[in-house]
Amino acid sequence: MTIGWLNAFSVRNKADAISDTITEKQLDVLAIQETWHTASDDACLRLITPTGYAVVDAARSTGPGGGVAVVFRRNMKCTRITIPQCKTFESICVRLTTATGPVIIVNIYRPGSVQRPQPLFYEELAAVLETLVVHACPVVIGGDLNVHVQDTSDAAARHLADLLASFDMVQHVVGPTHRCGNTLDLVITSSVRLTAVATR
Repeated sequence: MTIGWLNAFSVRNKADAISDTITEKQLDVLAIQETWHTASDDACLRLITPTGYAVVDAARSTGPGGGVAVVFRRNMKCTRITIPQCKTFESICVRLTTATGPVIIVNIYRPGSVQRPQPLFYEELAAVLETLVVHACPVVIGGDLNVHVQDTSDAAARHLADLLASFDMVQHVVGPTHRCGNTLDLVITSSVRLTAVATR
């Protein structure tokens, strides 16, 4: 499965480019943060979804901006998974069933307007992770967490690393994902699952 991650900073003026990227890169899944869409029937969601694909979404409940969506191939069965509602970040969780088995995708956006993650962020993220450990299939968590993980001296980065380690999870992105040189957009999986896949 080929999964892409994108902080769109509004899909409205980029719909054609996003749709073309999905097709050209032959992505099975594209997880998008900061869609800036207002509802599930928003026309911009249809415009970013190429033929043969479908989309599930979670619009920001109040105020402008935000929003997350997952675009996926229609030949995969998609089931939304209920995870704890969170105040510090937006999220959507889906289980996609493929010919080789299911995979769970969690798409997260933590607004950068709150520069330092609050203690509640780690509590809420831990609660989400706890709900996922019961699933006997690969889990891929990603999105824009707005934590400067490239700075190992950063307290927020250390706190996040410790939390992920406590769930035997690993963050894979290396290098800048933001124009200022920070690594803010992350992809996280189970270290146990990765080891099992690597030894096949």
